[in-house]
This record gives sequence, C-alpha cells and structure tokens, in this order.
Amino acid sequence: VITQKHNTVKQALRNGIVTPSQEELYEEFKQRLYQLCNKYKTTTNHPFSNTTVKELNSRHGYGFALRYALSLVQTPYVC
Repeated sequence: VITQKHNTVKQALRNGIVTPSQEELYEEFKQRLYQLCNKYKTTTNHPFSNTTVKELNSRHGYGFALRYALSLVQTPYVC
C-alpha cells in the first residue's frame, strides 16, 4: 500500500516500503549475491573475490549501511 506521503513507487522504496513481490525479488537477489561471494571467495581475479555479504539486523538506509561496511574494510584505499 502506498500512502499519500509515499505517492510514488520510487519514494516508497527509498523509505523501505515494498510490496510482497518486491520483497520476494530482493530476497532472491540476496541469495544470489551470497552464492556469488561464496563461489569466488578464494579466487583472485574476479570482481567477487575476497568479498562477503553483511546484513544489518534492521533497515538503516544506504548511508548508514555504507558507513557500517566501510568500518569493516581494511585497505589503504579507504580511510
């Protein structure tokens, strides 16, 4: 259900409001992402090598999720 406050699908998604079918597609996306990370965990020349998926226990929005992820990164390229 999209209320007047979230009158477009794009705005509703930004606020974490999804339909059951959108939620199902997102769960499928996450499972595929987990599979890719696990499949290429030990390879060296692949975009998903040395990657993991971290899920937060609740919705935090993109900015806070990114902040959390950056705190886990150990590389000279991230301050």
